Amino acid sequence: GKENITFESLVRMRATVDSVLDTLIHSRIIVAGEVESLQQVESSPDSVILSVKILPPYPCNYINVTIYTS
Repeated sequence: GKENITFESLVRMRATVDSVLDTLIHSRIIVAGEVESLQQVESSPDSVILSVKILPPYPCNYINVTIYTS
């Protein structure tokens, strides 16, 4: 991308992910979910790494999901 990630864009991304997790929990698609980390990639200022931990409703431990955007 041509734009670097700003603090405000990280705050908006975090709010969006939190909202999606809340919707999934209230819809009983997942039991729990939380953002483990959301950070700008130091070597690539237009990229973000998002790590989310979710708990599905069936017998299973937490599942860690990492999303890398660039």
